[in-house]
Amino acid sequence: MGSYAELKINEFPFVAIKNYLDKSIMRLFNIGDMTIIEGDETIILFKKEITFAKKYLDILGYNIKNFNILFDNKKNKIYDIYEFDCEYENYELYTFNEWLEIIKNIVQNNFSLDGIEEKIKGCENEECWKKSFYKSCSYYYDRVELFWGITTEIDFWYIFRAILEYLLSDDKITFDISELYNSGWINRDTIEESFYNEKIIVITEGKKDTYILDKTLNILFPEYSNLFYFMDFNKSKASGSVSQLVHTLKAFIGAGIKEKVIGLFDNDAAAVDAMRNLKNIKFPSNIVYTKLPPLTLGNLYVTLGPGGLDYMRINSMACSLELYYPDNILKDENGDYYPIEWKGHIESINKYQGVIKNKENINKNMDSLIDSISKGIESANKYNFENMIVVFEHLFRIAEELRLH
Repeated sequence: MGSYAELKINEFPFVAIKNYLDKSIMRLFNIGDMTIIEGDETIILFKKEITFAKKYLDILGYNIKNFNILFDNKKNKIYDIYEFDCEYENYELYTFNEWLEIIKNIVQNNFSLDGIEEKIKGCENEECWKKSFYKSCSYYYDRVELFWGITTEIDFWYIFRAILEYLLSDDKITFDISELYNSGWINRDTIEESFYNEKIIVITEGKKDTYILDKTLNILFPEYSNLFYFMDFNKSKASGSVSQLVHTLKAFIGAGIKEKVIGLFDNDAAAVDAMRNLKNIKFPSNIVYTKLPPLTLGNLYVTLGPGGLDYMRINSMACSLELYYPDNILKDENGDYYPIEWKGHIESINKYQGVIKNKENINKNMDSLIDSISKGIESANKYNFENMIVVFEHLFRIAEELRLH
């Protein structure tokens, strides 16, 4: 006799494991998703809301776009495994959209295969589809070669993410490991060690950016914060600068770093100039660079030049991370925005580089605000973090495009 743990969507058991805790299943969950109820039999249950689960898996790369690419690369495996006698040689007709339509039908039929023939009927590869699905909707993922009509060379989280596309927001995702725990197969240490610890590395232009992004992500998107690691300049003793960011990215590519990496530049002239040095370099699919997204505030912002105050567009010229802080941090005692001061002309791109006035105090005030919110003294809802949210949503979209090679 063995003990089981099941990953369920509502009451449907999507996948099960026996006598151990599979780290691959724990990939979806973090410690904040865990509920423990002590008693004669301890209950240990993980829960994830559908909306968060979709975004979580998207950030990890298990999104529909990446799945489609993998599907097209691996679809012939169905024929290799079962040696289907379909008299069907045109693999191009075995499409991802066909598969999605069948998945949609199954989900909307409360995970029943009843009626699946009607969805398959008329497909060029009808017999292959029938054999594929009826033989492979087993939830013992580690004991089959096909899972939901797809080779198990493709991670089951892609299939799970596709299923989520057709669920309602109030549907439930649960993973119950109580039986494993109460039977002695796992303990608290086992659970702690099983959490997903591979993070997307984000490299910025300096330690202040790293600190602010790390702390603010925990405030605004705590459910995704465990997916990212902002490179610690203090630990690595690396100097922070736009040129150092370029150098680090080149070094990571040369060293064949396997982790997912995002180089995040400021939205200013120095960054635009520096990124020119990366344009002709072939980047692997797990490393990418980007700059901070365009700032609405940066379309018309107060600047200070030889002729005095003026208003102009500062995107790609002077939008360092400070310009994305809440409004109250960027304003003086009179409620006016601190102006951009122009520091120099970059001839190679024919642009001026600008820096916000009073930058040091702006960062001190931001540090203080983050500290107060983290300690519960202040509420984040009282402040306008809209532009920082835009930064993180941009970072999430970039992360979705990364693929391990």
